[in-house]
Amino acid sequence: SVARLGQAETISDLFENCRDMLIAETPVPLADAWELSQKKPRKRGAGGQRTAFKKNYWQRFLSYMEENFPQIINMQEVTLSMAESFISYIRDMDYANATKNDIHMAVGQVFELLKNDTGMENPFRKIEKLSTETEGHEAYELDEIKVILQKCDSFLRPLFLVGFFTGLRLG
Repeated sequence: SVARLGQAETISDLFENCRDMLIAETPVPLADAWELSQKKPRKRGAGGQRTAFKKNYWQRFLSYMEENFPQIINMQEVTLSMAESFISYIRDMDYANATKNDIHMAVGQVFELLKNDTGMENPFRKIEKLSTETEGHEAYELDEIKVILQKCDSFLRPLFLVGFFTGLRLG
């Protein structure tokens, strides 16, 4: 194995040789990664619905990889440029930034949980998340409040009245 590394003529060759050696020692198929990651201990577990969302996001990543990089079978073969390609694909979708970040974090979490098994760093960790700051909103004018309250039925009217006096916050 040391001889093989010594035969590398370029940094790229050295990287490929190291990656190939890692895969040969401990291959972690992308298809099995979700289940393997769920067996890892963590500080706190996600609820059933949250876990279902994360699994769906992982499936979306697998589909993307199969369509765009069909030759990639193991986690160790996923490069930063592939991760960036997937995140760019997600960012082109019509989702809120928070949802795009959720997908980014869910897929990255699988890589993070399995990094000791794969012998590689999480390529998603190097990609910055999107800003989720919201723009400020102007307060309603008195005329707008009157129109809203006139259009409300008997159930919604008290809810809006409370909302107007609490800054329309759900909490």
